[in-house]
Amino acid sequence: MATDRSVHFRNTFIAVSLSLLMAAFLSMNISSLQWPFGIVDSPIVLAHAIKYSPLEYFTTPVKYQFLTLNNLTPWVTLSWDFDYHFFGVDAIGYRFHHLVSGAVLLILIYITLYRVSGSKLNAAIFSFAFATLPSTLAISDDLINRHYLEGMSFCLLSFLFAHQYGRSPRASWLALSVFFYGISVTTKEVYIPLPGILFFVFVGTVGRRIVLILPYALVLSLYILWRIYMLEGPGGYSSPTSLSEMIPSSSLFIFFAQRVTTSFSSNPQISLVIFIVFLVLLLKSAGKMSLSTKLGSLVGLISLLVPFLGVVNLLAIGYFANRWMFTPSVAFLIFFSYLTKLNNSKYLNGFVLILLLFSSLAAWDTRLKQDDLPYHAGKGKVYEYILAPNSETYMYRSYSHLVARGVSTWRYISFMRNGVWGPLVISAPGQLEYHDTVGKTPLYPRGKKSADEFTSHEEIEKIDLLDDVSFQPSDGMMTFHFDNMLRNSSCFIYIFGENNGFLFDTDKCDQWRISARELAYLLQMAGYQLSDVSIALWEKDTDTNRFSKEYRISDVFDLDLLQGISGTPAP
Repeated sequence: MATDRSVHFRNTFIAVSLSLLMAAFLSMNISSLQWPFGIVDSPIVLAHAIKYSPLEYFTTPVKYQFLTLNNLTPWVTLSWDFDYHFFGVDAIGYRFHHLVSGAVLLILIYITLYRVSGSKLNAAIFSFAFATLPSTLAISDDLINRHYLEGMSFCLLSFLFAHQYGRSPRASWLALSVFFYGISVTTKEVYIPLPGILFFVFVGTVGRRIVLILPYALVLSLYILWRIYMLEGPGGYSSPTSLSEMIPSSSLFIFFAQRVTTSFSSNPQISLVIFIVFLVLLLKSAGKMSLSTKLGSLVGLISLLVPFLGVVNLLAIGYFANRWMFTPSVAFLIFFSYLTKLNNSKYLNGFVLILLLFSSLAAWDTRLKQDDLPYHAGKGKVYEYILAPNSETYMYRSYSHLVARGVSTWRYISFMRNGVWGPLVISAPGQLEYHDTVGKTPLYPRGKKSADEFTSHEEIEKIDLLDDVSFQPSDGMMTFHFDNMLRNSSCFIYIFGENNGFLFDTDKCDQWRISARELAYLLQMAGYQLSDVSIALWEKDTDTNRFSKEYRISDVFDLDLLQGISGTPAP
């Protein structure tokens, strides 16, 4: 009878805990259902899903690279492709899918923590802490980060099935673990390190662990070959030169350490306390760890830090995205939970749980009081009209309205006209030519469809409008001098590489100025150097429709003048 009661109590506690976690998660994120798409990166993901079939963007390099040249993340397109099939371009369906993905991940986090710690209360509070992490909130806000959510779900499923194999060594558990690991790496490279951690999770001799890890190693080898094939190289944001120059920088490591130690709470001071308590618990529990656990922890730490090498150039100029800490933060919480199991001090463990609960409640309260994030402000109905018959004119207006003067935004220059994607004529390099290889019919909001046929954009003569480029060392500003006929015009300045670029909005077309440091910073985000890109200009006035020729920046400006520039732009 006592056993029945304990089982009933356990099941009731788990049910109540999950219900409260879901309520907290939804209360923090339910308002996102009314948000439209973001204007940054979302257009290209949607375009990718519309333009190509899953077989194409999973197997054809040139068609995958429509999305990016730096990372192999076809799962995000597949996830959006699923939404597009059911919801067209109605953002609420995408937002709902995103919310469900987050809820599923939260449940898996709870199960993982319960397995690792053996404590229902521990699992509940640590899961709540996960839901309120700054990185989790950042991932939950932005649709283009869905592959982090779903990738982590697959990663945890792989971990849980491997853990289950340790309890019940059936080949099916191991096969499922390997299968979900394979899927997780198609979502994001950050999930590659899992086999290195599982090597120490499995029990038995070193030989047995090597045998168990071989299937994962095979999947990883196939992934690496596939990645090199799809990206036509290793990919990644940092070049070997920038790595060799920046890794020895002590300021870089200090900056990174500061961001890591303050990433466990929305309050930096509370986050630092959590980190210190974690270190105390680690030192106190180290003597109870097996050699395998110690080695596994070290391997896990190194593995989680390696992906940051890919963005070391961005770290060096002061840029840091919360989403980068998502995977390390989840691993940190799981390991933190495990340490509480090893520690036999009820007082210290109780303090840990109270501290995490207090931090999570504070973050939850702050989130509830927070207005919609500035990222989502002013997006209007861009996607409601992007498929409209006259979308070209609308997109001109939306760029003019949404791009603040002097502020750049990542733009993929393509547009939807009369139901199909076509190139926006501005320059030959980097244009996304339309290929009707899939036969997909673009869906309109609320199921509406256009009966109009596609009309090719007429060719427009590209004029030589650039006079010269000057540089002022005192303030680090580059000035592009265009023809005086543009003096009273408003224009778009387009700086682009092989397949994408930045779009700037300016009301003074004859002279356009930008900080060389800021421009280099923006290009580094896309994996470009100044020597890799070109510049072009076109008027917003559709009556004159003046388009400039494209100019390679290295051909019109001496890049050696920029050596030794100091200063860091604002992120």
